[in-house]
Amino acid sequence: MCVEGTGMQPCHSVLQHNLSEKAERFLQGNLEESVKKCQVLLEELNKPLETGIRQRKYSKPGGHNIFKTEMQNLIVSYQQHPGKGMKANEVLKKFLDEKEKIETTILQTDQSLTENEKMMAAQKAQSEAIEREKKIVEEKNWRLQETMEAEKRSQELQLAMIQEKNEQDRNTLIEENKWLIEEKMKEKDNMMKEGMKKQCEMLEYEIQQLKRQQEEAKGSFLGNVISGILPGVFSPKTSMYSLTVPLQTNLWGHVLHCEVGEHQVFEGWFTHKDL
Repeated sequence: MCVEGTGMQPCHSVLQHNLSEKAERFLQGNLEESVKKCQVLLEELNKPLETGIRQRKYSKPGGHNIFKTEMQNLIVSYQQHPGKGMKANEVLKKFLDEKEKIETTILQTDQSLTENEKMMAAQKAQSEAIEREKKIVEEKNWRLQETMEAEKRSQELQLAMIQEKNEQDRNTLIEENKWLIEEKMKEKDNMMKEGMKKQCEMLEYEIQQLKRQQEEAKGSFLGNVISGILPGVFSPKTSMYSLTVPLQTNLWGHVLHCEVGEHQVFEGWFTHKDL
């Protein structure tokens, strides 16, 4: 939980950690559920094939062709089944890899095939295995890209939430200080009417202190906003913020200057050639 008054950086870190943790748990849960669904589906589709193996259905001339046809029907049925999830191809590959030894045995014992036909069938099976592996790699790359894009969207959401919270805190701080200054000024006016000069001077000092604190708070607030979002160094005395962060494609970004008094942030983004 992010506690008020602890600063923007801790709040941002806690928020980022919580969102990332929830996203990771959600993704992992989906992957595990996908594996379970696919394994159950393949187990059901594989029952006729296992029965055929036990009954030596494929251990006769032409058995390899029958086995390949039924395996292909199994794959089609599996692929047409909806709701398998992200692990569908990976689970199927593992299943087919386990069936390779059985297919090789059936192929080598099929007396209806010539040695050349057996060699061609073995090469085809090897090509299919390579294609399955290629598809898995492509799927993993796609999933990685999706994860990166999801992380980017998550960071954008975090930034929007932080900016909204910062604006709320800023308005609250300004209103509270404004109210407190007004109350002190009323108290000072009453004391002046009663001739309490010394007390009035003390109140005037407190009022000026509050006004200075309010201006400093505005400056510190902007620094905290920036520091809570960007990994750099903010100087309240000079109103300068320096940042160097590596980006993709060899870009380097620099926030050059912050005018705290005007509540404006000027940014300049340059490639490494401009530095």
